[in-house]
Amino acid sequence: MTLEDLINNLKNDKLDLEIKIRSLCDFYLYSGSSQENAKIIANEHDDNQIDLIVFATQVVDKLSKKEVINIDQFEHVFFNLVVLTNRLDFPELINIVLNFEKIFKHDSMRFHYLKKVAQKNIGYAEYLFNFIVTRLDVHYDKLGLAVACLTIFDPIKTKDFILNHFDLEEKNIDSLLNAVRYLEYSSTIDAHQIVDKINNLINKDQLNSSQFSQILEIVTYISLQNNNLENHVINTIELILSKISPTDISEKAANLLFFESAKISKSLKQNFYQMIINAENISHQICNNLGLTIENQSTDEDLRELIEIIEQLLLKHENISIKNFHTYYICENSDLLNKIVTRWFLSKKKNLWESASDIITSNHIKSLHIDFSWVNNFKEEDSIFLTKKAIGWLYIHEGLILNFIMDILNCIKNTKIVLQILDLAFQHVIINYEPQQVAFFFDLKNYTEEETKSIIIGLKTEHEVIYTDIKQASDLKELACPLEHSRLIQYKRHHENEKINKSADAQSVFADLFTKKIMLYGETHIHIANTGSNEITLQEDALSSFYYNMTLPLQYFTDPVLSAYQRQVFMNEGMEK
Repeated sequence: MTLEDLINNLKNDKLDLEIKIRSLCDFYLYSGSSQENAKIIANEHDDNQIDLIVFATQVVDKLSKKEVINIDQFEHVFFNLVVLTNRLDFPELINIVLNFEKIFKHDSMRFHYLKKVAQKNIGYAEYLFNFIVTRLDVHYDKLGLAVACLTIFDPIKTKDFILNHFDLEEKNIDSLLNAVRYLEYSSTIDAHQIVDKINNLINKDQLNSSQFSQILEIVTYISLQNNNLENHVINTIELILSKISPTDISEKAANLLFFESAKISKSLKQNFYQMIINAENISHQICNNLGLTIENQSTDEDLRELIEIIEQLLLKHENISIKNFHTYYICENSDLLNKIVTRWFLSKKKNLWESASDIITSNHIKSLHIDFSWVNNFKEEDSIFLTKKAIGWLYIHEGLILNFIMDILNCIKNTKIVLQILDLAFQHVIINYEPQQVAFFFDLKNYTEEETKSIIIGLKTEHEVIYTDIKQASDLKELACPLEHSRLIQYKRHHENEKINKSADAQSVFADLFTKKIMLYGETHIHIANTGSNEITLQEDALSSFYYNMTLPLQYFTDPVLSAYQRQVFMNEGMEK
């Protein structure tokens, strides 16, 4: 359809309204370039070639008569068009919006578009404000919309109006607070007046937890706009906390920390942290927002402070784990990951050990190093404890464990401690793997201390001798595994694999999306495919497989009971309740 066709269709009084709607929507959506097409239509409206308001009024009239037409797409197209126009019958646009509200369920997007239009023109903003404030008995819930539009052009008028409404006996508190959120302040005095009115409202003891959350958001944004009011705002927050539990507003505090972390002052941030720490219950939303906030911290000090808050929550609340926090940024930032893992493994808290392990194993971390930046009062003998935690909690991830231990060794000068660490590494990790798998550990270029290097050379020789003996022993029939025992092992592995597969199916994100089908035979499958020209055809594809393999420690087979016991000892040693 051409632009000329569209204009002719919209001007044709004899043409069915549904055809006109289809013409408008088709042109808007043509070739997927809706934004460009929208600008073209809006320009035609401004040039008086078409009248979108008149057209929409006709549509609404037909709807009000309960004549059925496909309206959803039209509504979307119409409101996306009007925000681009520069010439409107604004009063009629308001009527159109309100009529849509009567006919259909409430949709905040309609008022979002109305606000975008009104904020472009002081005349529109003033008209909308006067329209709503003169009909507050009907449209009190739209007061925020009116204030959001006019405060851009006349902040004093909107502020004075709101101040007066705080003093009314009959007022809708939710709508009033919603309106306050949008105020712009021409001076600090204006903002101070609003904060005083809010304090008076708090002291009347008429507010619920949702309204307190609104107030917390309002005073925070006032503080961001007026830095010299920070102390006044903190006093208001303390007043809020004297009326309700921190639990009631902790989620809002976490929200503000996420969205405004870069702007919020240190003292205000401390107040928000304290609310969250003092809360009796922590929602998963709080955890998620705090996790997302990690990326927004500008300094190492701020970052450490936030991680310490997360630590306190993990230790205080049994119903949450590190998996409830958004840890993507931690995994992507290797320096941060190293600081956290080192700090948590050196703690005396099982929750933190487990959290460090979860981050590493759940996200398939490939590299891990020592970083003592966030560790207080580290002593060389603590490195033995750290080694045990790495061995216990990272168990089958031999590469991570050994790289971690290599870093530890390069930080230690005491030969006695070096020997103890190497003995732990050798007896519980290295001995479980063939020489080629742990060859990197014996590479002398990875070590700085000459004495450590000489010990490493000796361990390498010992390790090679052991595996030479193992290889030779495997050829002796006398040491072969009895047939019955071998069958039992195979049977156990088979059933363990079945359990793993069932668990993987149950937890798979694709399980609810696709139907599982079992093929008895065949090497290909046939499926319906779209060739791209709206033609459907049958397509034959070869089957393919995907697999993942890993090497299990030797002791898992030779002495699984002792291996599990030693691991549990390393995992739980030094734990404080």
